[in-house]
Amino acid sequence: MEALLISSKVPVARNADLDLALHGGEDYELLFTAPQKTKIPAQIAGVPVTEIGEIRNRGDYSSAIQIMDDNGKVRPLPQRGWEHFKKSH
Repeated sequence: MEALLISSKVPVARNADLDLALHGGEDYELLFTAPQKTKIPAQIAGVPVTEIGEIRNRGDYSSAIQIMDDNGKVRPLPQRGWEHFKKSH
């Protein structure tokens, strides 16, 4: 299985960009999956629920997490972010 994120659906905070939304620091939201036919509420505890992609059978990709850009091009999503136990930042 692989996750396919659709870049145009990822929520991005004001004064931020997609890269910061995907790999940034302290702000976060919960990510969950549900079967396709599940009725998901528009909000949970007052927080909007946003569909950002899908889980699908794995293709011939080198990464389990892919991202689709606005032109429909799919590429691996690099794993980046803060490394808490790295000795030097």
